[in-house]
Amino acid sequence: MMSGLAVADGSQREAEDGPAGSKSAPSGRWDARSMVPRVLLAVAAISVLFTALLGQARTTPVTGDGSAQALQAWDMLHGNLLLHGWRMSDVSFYTTELPEYALVELVHGLNGDTTPIAAALSYTLVVVLSVVAAVGRTRGRQAWIRGGVVAAALIAPSRGLATGLLLSSPDHIGTAVPLLAIYIVIDRGGSRRWVPYVVGAMLTWAAISDQIVIAAGSLPVLLVAGWRAVRPGSDRRFEVRMGVAAALSVPLSVLVVKLIAKLGGFTVATPTHTFAELGDLSEHFSMTVKSVLALYSADFSNMAIGAAAAVAFFHLLAVAAAALGCRAAIRRFADPDDPDARLEQVLVMTVGCVLAAYMFSTLSNGHDAAWAREIAPVLPIGAVLGARYVGTRITEAAIPFPFRWAAAAMAGCVALSAGLLVAHATRPSRPADGADAAAYLQSHGLVNGLGGYWMSHSITAVTGDRVKVRPVSGNGQTMRILPGDWEAKPDWYRPDKSTATFMVVDIRPGYEGYGTVDEALATFGKAAQRLEFHDHVILVWDHNILNDFRR
Repeated sequence: MMSGLAVADGSQREAEDGPAGSKSAPSGRWDARSMVPRVLLAVAAISVLFTALLGQARTTPVTGDGSAQALQAWDMLHGNLLLHGWRMSDVSFYTTELPEYALVELVHGLNGDTTPIAAALSYTLVVVLSVVAAVGRTRGRQAWIRGGVVAAALIAPSRGLATGLLLSSPDHIGTAVPLLAIYIVIDRGGSRRWVPYVVGAMLTWAAISDQIVIAAGSLPVLLVAGWRAVRPGSDRRFEVRMGVAAALSVPLSVLVVKLIAKLGGFTVATPTHTFAELGDLSEHFSMTVKSVLALYSADFSNMAIGAAAAVAFFHLLAVAAAALGCRAAIRRFADPDDPDARLEQVLVMTVGCVLAAYMFSTLSNGHDAAWAREIAPVLPIGAVLGARYVGTRITEAAIPFPFRWAAAAMAGCVALSAGLLVAHATRPSRPADGADAAAYLQSHGLVNGLGGYWMSHSITAVTGDRVKVRPVSGNGQTMRILPGDWEAKPDWYRPDKSTATFMVVDIRPGYEGYGTVDEALATFGKAAQRLEFHDHVILVWDHNILNDFRR
């Protein structure tokens, strides 16, 4: 894969000789015969990577979030392009992962495998684009080393938390795909006149879906352009255009989202997070560190000495490389004339902006590293910075040992990561939340009903929209069931538009907020039938219970 990607921009390959990686002049002729096997090798490697990541994605159950986005994409695929009536979460993924989900559903249909396939596809793109961004304009030895560092760092997320963060429902790791594409345009485009306009358009497009683009794209590009504009000898006109394009992407993306809502399309929930209390910053700092380690599969806290801890320590090598890459990139602010300087400045500025937004807000409250998803782009960005640092240091003989030793060490790291990926991918798959309940409902002819958020969308998606279960919540004070207002459509709860004759109640501890049996009976009256299945109670009525929401 690395060799094919290394020539992706059509540049001529440079031969290299000597331990320091000195370069001879290019031949001046593009060799199509050598290009074809490289492309085929890259395609084969990417296909194998996707297949393995799909196997690993299937080991984590699909939840209500991923299923909700699958239903939104299904709606788009069937003509509701603006997602009329949808009340989204605080992130819409409208221009990023929803079109990807729609393409998956166009080929594969809507079912329990939709989310794993799309998640594996997104993360495969993250790996591939990270390799392209890391390799940059280099060829030969340095390109291989850079690509190897990225592969070793990214291809084997650990089981459990990291798999859930990176290979599950649409989330900020998917937003890393357009961000990496933007970084590549910045790197390959140089100071050409069209670059600011393309970058601005891409930032706007991505920010429509996910506001993390402001911290991970618009703000870093603006700050770097401002810094470079005041440097002596800089192309100030270009830097001003780049800064203005980045700045305008924010209000333009907000305007587009408001215009969509004005036209009757989806609406987005307002984020509820605030700045952190100053007295809690030490805890927020600790959680930020823990979250970064979790992203890199390197969180060894509370692990017993053994194989799992050894794997975490192996992943610490990627964290160390990323840290060294960040340090080197910071130094590039004093040397902006290097053609690689702009990209590395933007990348390290992105890491700083994203981590600062996380640490100084309530996003990093508590002790749950699952919130690491909010800083997910830091993973591929750190891998790119680390790869550029390590590749440059080794091939410029700044590290005092023969290149063949470095190549062997890198090959060993990639092989170990590949082995871990295979081990993760071959574990038993796990069904989506509520998959067993979906089969039970179908077998009993129950096709229109209500249920808790985490199960309802999954049942609907697993059955290909044949069993429609709409999300509700419970109010323990009023003892009433309430219509869903998160990843839901109001028409689902209107008796003149929809029908519901049953409710699935999850009776496991901790799920009381999504409706209890007593709340359901108090809202909809005495049930005609009560069915019990594993951890679920299914109450069935002989009338459309949506009418009872009005009482």
